Amino acid sequence: MVPDDPMKPLRHKRLWLTVGWALVILVAVVSLVKVPTETMTFQAQDKVLHLAVYGGLMLWFGAIYRTRGPRRRIGALLVLMGLALELAQGATGYRSPQVLDALANGIGVLLGWLLAHTRLGRTLRLIESRL
Repeated sequence: MVPDDPMKPLRHKRLWLTVGWALVILVAVVSLVKVPTETMTFQAQDKVLHLAVYGGLMLWFGAIYRTRGPRRRIGALLVLMGLALELAQGATGYRSPQVLDALANGIGVLLGWLLAHTRLGRTLRLIESRL
């Protein structure tokens, strides 16, 4: 089988999933800790960061799960996670939920979904074929 065959299982799927879930936990923690706002260098940096992080998560899991059903579930879960974390920020007392952040998260998931259908979605299979 060719390395990008969606039916061929990843040899190191457990490792890739462990890394992916560690990234999810990292995103959740960073979303809820106190962050100094003066670290931003341009006004929309926060939104670009949300878009990139959620796009990266979707692309990562999209590279693991190559079929439509699991990708849909992962995408829906990431959108829900973004919404839940925005709401949880409101309960911290030092962070505030922002609709535009939730929107950037959702757009990021959509972009990650689209990128998972390109050669980038075959990255883990390519890595495994070269190991």
